[in-house]
Amino acid sequence: MNTKEEGHPIEVPHGLIHDWIGLLFIPNSSLAQTLAVVQDYDNHQNIYKPEVRHSKLLQRNGDNFKVFVQLYKRSLVTVVINADFDINFERFGTNRVVSHSYSTRLAEVEDAGQAGEREVPVGNAHGYLWRLHSYWRFEEKDGGVYVQLEGIGLSRAVPAIIGWLVTPLLRSIPRGTISSLLGATRAAVTNLRTKGDSNRAMANSSCYPSRLNVATLAAEIVPFEDSSGPGSEATTVSKKESGLRLDSGQPTRPARAKRYAC
Repeated sequence: MNTKEEGHPIEVPHGLIHDWIGLLFIPNSSLAQTLAVVQDYDNHQNIYKPEVRHSKLLQRNGDNFKVFVQLYKRSLVTVVINADFDINFERFGTNRVVSHSYSTRLAEVEDAGQAGEREVPVGNAHGYLWRLHSYWRFEEKDGGVYVQLEGIGLSRAVPAIIGWLVTPLLRSIPRGTISSLLGATRAAVTNLRTKGDSNRAMANSSCYPSRLNVATLAAEIVPFEDSSGPGSEATTVSKKESGLRLDSGQPTRPARAKRYAC
């Protein structure tokens, strides 16, 4: 986005504002499924990797969250940032939700993933990211969920002598990140929905044990050949209106239930 104030670009002394927005549609999904993915902060390190290396829910109070994430981006240089966020979700009716997250602490990390990993003091950091605000907007309609993500970041300005080379790169990074986060959200929601559909299909299947009552099972009992030899004791399986009754003491062939094919 190219936001202006009274028709003029907004100047930020020694800084750059990155404001990108993306939108996608997740078909055959619900708002509840989408929020289940987005609010699963402990699992963001798996859902949104490699952009998110580590994630942890620090605190939750209703629709307010405090979250830690370690952000990762590799381009001309590799940037790793430890970040704390405060996040608030607000509902508008039954089918719309908006969230706003803002950074409360950002610290660049040196030697990430190594024994000497450490945070760089703020005054000595490169200024890759000074502030970050994110706005998620969700609306369930048209047989799915619309998801819009807007990210607004503040970083240090690039020296003019290399601006022609680095500035286009810096502006392209947020665009790629927005696209990646939205795509990962859709994949995770789709996977969650697919698992739910599979579980429901299993529950409705005639081969699923919980769907068979005793009377039905009794009607499907069939004999098989006795391999224990003459004189062996077994159990007589008989059917009554109430279900199954076991009469012991009468030698007969064992019985087995008919197998059900899914």
